[in-house]
Amino acid sequence: MEPLVAGDSRSGDQSDTAGCPRCGEPIAVDKRHVMWCESCGWNVDGGGTPEKDRTKLRREERAKARGERLFRELAQVDFQRPNLTATMVASVVIALVIHVATLSVLVGGAFIIVTGFPHPFAWLVGLPLLLLGLLLRPRLGGIERGTVILPRESAPNLYGLVDRVAAEVGAKPVDLIALDSDFNASHGRVGLRRQRVLWLGLAMWNALNDQERIALLSHEMAHQVNGDLTQGFIVGSALRTLAEWQAVLRIPPPQPKARSVFAGMEAIAELLAAAALRVLRAGVARVFELERSLLFASSQRAEYFADLVAARVGSNAAALSLLDRLYIARQASQAVVYAARREEGDVWAAERTYLNDLSPKEWERQRRLQAMRGTSIDATHPPTNLRIELLKRRTATGTSLSLSATESRAIEAELESGFDLVAEHLKARFSV
Repeated sequence: MEPLVAGDSRSGDQSDTAGCPRCGEPIAVDKRHVMWCESCGWNVDGGGTPEKDRTKLRREERAKARGERLFRELAQVDFQRPNLTATMVASVVIALVIHVATLSVLVGGAFIIVTGFPHPFAWLVGLPLLLLGLLLRPRLGGIERGTVILPRESAPNLYGLVDRVAAEVGAKPVDLIALDSDFNASHGRVGLRRQRVLWLGLAMWNALNDQERIALLSHEMAHQVNGDLTQGFIVGSALRTLAEWQAVLRIPPPQPKARSVFAGMEAIAELLAAAALRVLRAGVARVFELERSLLFASSQRAEYFADLVAARVGSNAAALSLLDRLYIARQASQAVVYAARREEGDVWAAERTYLNDLSPKEWERQRRLQAMRGTSIDATHPPTNLRIELLKRRTATGTSLSLSATESRAIEAELESGFDLVAEHLKARFSV
């Protein structure tokens, strides 16, 4: 359903009542949102759950069961930083094999060219291998075009807060803070210099209070110390490389050719080549799936641990309310995008207005919907409801950081130009 933003004439109280077709209980209806029953859960998915083939459905059911088993395991122990396991070692071995295979193609192509020069055969065989090796090289990560970089000298108070959080977590300071329009945040290392970058999605930052922002920063900085292999160079770059291989091997369907003997032979050759590449791509996809499966438990353990760190540094209450806001990430993002499409003067004010007006019942629907869907085998985060439940079962100990009103205003002033630039980029994207 299309989000409503500040100034929209359709916003406001549009409540009514109806009887639930399943249980007969009265339903409070808000015409801005999906009608559903809080008593029996009728239509909680809005009738929008897509049909899935049996194979995919079985995989998702297995993943959900696996995630719930992991939650029960962690809920029964004094959970700390994840330890190295056999599956983690196996994922590192696979990642090393991927890198060795890529390097072998690259070195093999160069070797054939050098040793066979100037014979034409060396170029016919070696050059394609060399180019293929370069194409499939490990991806070191980077910052996407349109992302706003906030240098340390232009935001000393924000960097100072992140430095304080890093020290509390036991992590190293970041080199760069990058801003985009997402309802998200992340931490990683990019480029040959392996710079530490903290990405802040302003749609998310805009929706949080100061203590929730500290919990968010604590969670992201904890990715340096939570044993998450996907954050490391070996496994992280291998996953990006596999994703790139799949993109390279994606083949468009053959185009019809004019009828002739040569055209028919060409069409057969194209079909054979396409079939071979599809087989290769399927193999790459299986390796990618295997690597993700091996990392499933360790990645989710790492997220749970980062949540515990967020609760310790930002407070239990802040970490819990931060996680609760994840349920409405899609709605918040849509509010920002919708305001940008309409070229609202302040898309961030529009988002805040939309979230302030969001009915508690719609928020509850999102909680139930995501709990019902659970997780999938390639999910990097556990289901939000399980993350919240695990935090509720733990009492974080430690000194919580906080911001004074003066520090908060200073950080807000430092981010003002970043908010403006990101909004301009967003509006420009939709004005084309």
